[in-house]
Order: sequence, then structure tokens, then C-alpha cells
Amino acid sequence: MTDRNFKTELESTVADPAAARLVPSTSAPPPALADRYQVTARLGRGATGDVFAAKDRTFDREVAVNQQKLYDEQRKAEESRAAFVKAQEDAEQQRNLAKATFAVQVQEQQAKARAAEAKGESDYQIITGEGRAKAYRAMVDALGREQVAQLEMLKLVAEGKVQITPQVMVLGNGGTMDALAGTLLRQAIPAKPEK
Repeated sequence: MTDRNFKTELESTVADPAAARLVPSTSAPPPALADRYQVTARLGRGATGDVFAAKDRTFDREVAVNQQKLYDEQRKAEESRAAFVKAQEDAEQQRNLAKATFAVQVQEQQAKARAAEAKGESDYQIITGEGRAKAYRAMVDALGREQVAQLEMLKLVAEGKVQITPQVMVLGNGGTMDALAGTLLRQAIPAKPEK
């Protein structure tokens, strides 16, 4: 734009065009002015910065704008925005801290529950063991040691954990020594799982 265009535009937008002096601009108005003001011309330089003729979009009126004032407004707006961002970050950190604290509390409660469960299992084993011991003592007192041992042997045979007749003797391929050796080997070698 030429100075002549600035002057024409200035005269059409400033309330008192005779009072406004058009000063040729060596640089474009700062972009910050464009947010709130529609700059029409640079009027001159004052003690605190450049002065522009502009239309205030907020109040819909013609004004003279001191650039320093705009910079102060920009600074305040930026400080306000920075404070808002910091508050959001603080809130996010508080939220994360609360989540982490809750997770720790949950883990502590789970650990306590596991400890209580382990103690309960331990107590159960102790009580069961003591009960079995009392029952065996009562059986020994009532029947005698040898009879209780025979009874336990018959339980193992019934459960299939002890074989009375070795397979070698059933098949008829060997004598008593073969049967004994077969029984010992069979108990030493783990059985293959059935498919």
C-alpha cells in the first residue's frame, strides 16, 4: 500500500481525519494487533512505542492503539494461558498420583489377602495333621501297632499304590526272586501317563 492509500483509508476510518497525521511505516503492524484491532495506518511513534489508527473489533469503534499497550495485553494473555496450562498439568499430575496411590493400596490389600489365605492354609494343615495324629494314636491304642500297620497296608493296596502279586509271577516266567526284583523295579520307575 502506498502512503496515499494509507491517508485515504485513515481519513475514512478515523473520527477526526484532520487530527491524524499519516507517518510512513517502515514495517508492517505487529500481528498481535490483528486479533482485536483492524489496523488502518501507523500514526507515529510515541514515548512508549508506535501508535496505530485502528478499529476496535470488540467495541466497534475507531481508536488509536499504542503498541506497548498491546504488548502488555499480549504478555498478560500469555501469562494467563501459561497459568491455565500449568493448572491443567498440576491437575493431571494429581490425577496420576491418586491413581498410583490407589494402585498401591490395592496391591497392599491383595498382599494381605494372600498372606491371610496362606496362614489359613497353614493353620488348616496343622489342624488336619494334629487330627490325623490323634486318630492314629487312638487306633494304635485300640488295635495295636501291627494291626494299624496292616490296615494302612490294605488301604494302599486298595488304592492301587502297592502291588501284591508281581506281574512276573502272574505271567509265569520267573521265580520268587524275579517277582521281588520286578516289584522293586516297577516301583522305582515312574509309570507312563495313559493317553
